[in-house]
Amino acid sequence: MLIKTHIFTQTVTKMKNLKYISFIVLITLFISCSDQNVHEKHKVEIITLLINKFSAISEFPQKIPPRPLPLYKSSKLKIAPNKKVDYETAYGTLQDSIKAFNHHKKLVAKKQIIAIDSILDTPNYEVKILNYSCKSFFKLYQEFIKNDKKGIIKLKKIKLKRVQDSIVSFNKEKFNIDKSQFYLDIDKGLSFSNIVFNSDFTRAIVEMHLGDSRLSGFGELFFLERKNNNWIIVCSKGLYTS
Repeated sequence: MLIKTHIFTQTVTKMKNLKYISFIVLITLFISCSDQNVHEKHKVEIITLLINKFSAISEFPQKIPPRPLPLYKSSKLKIAPNKKVDYETAYGTLQDSIKAFNHHKKLVAKKQIIAIDSILDTPNYEVKILNYSCKSFFKLYQEFIKNDKKGIIKLKKIKLKRVQDSIVSFNKEKFNIDKSQFYLDIDKGLSFSNIVFNSDFTRAIVEMHLGDSRLSGFGELFFLERKNNNWIIVCSKGLYTS
């Protein structure tokens, strides 16, 4: 009888231990999943912010802007009294303004195809000196340049401000073979580094590369802060321009 009681006690103890271990594992998994969800949320918010900021076409005024003053009128240079100035052609005509206005109006209305690389790569550039306004990010920047992990962004989670625009996946193979042909099919191509956050997700650093033709593009490093539930760009550092 004593042996049976001992075995029963051991069994109950083991079951209790298993329950305790299972509980700890579940809590750990829950916290891990929660952290991943928070990370994903902020990652999408930052990349959406940058895409909307740099893929947007500035809206033109609703009315045709006035014809710019001729150089002679706008400058402080004195004109000889006997010199005649043709103000109609000296600095563009009203027809020129109308033509520019209509051209920009078409650009604003045009549907853009924006190619985005879903792979968030490791940083490509290292900045030796940070801008004065970026110096408070120094410690986080050290983590950023040492980061050797890649990430993924789910393109379907990106919400564009311009409803007429659309997102396609960045075709790296086509881009590497023929950049000229690549940009015939799209309007802009963007890629990003993996984003590094501080522990409480209030600061972040990311590298962005944007191109709109074979010989036109730039790379920039962004330092962001989360204020009032929104990410804002605190400062940035240009990496290259082509």
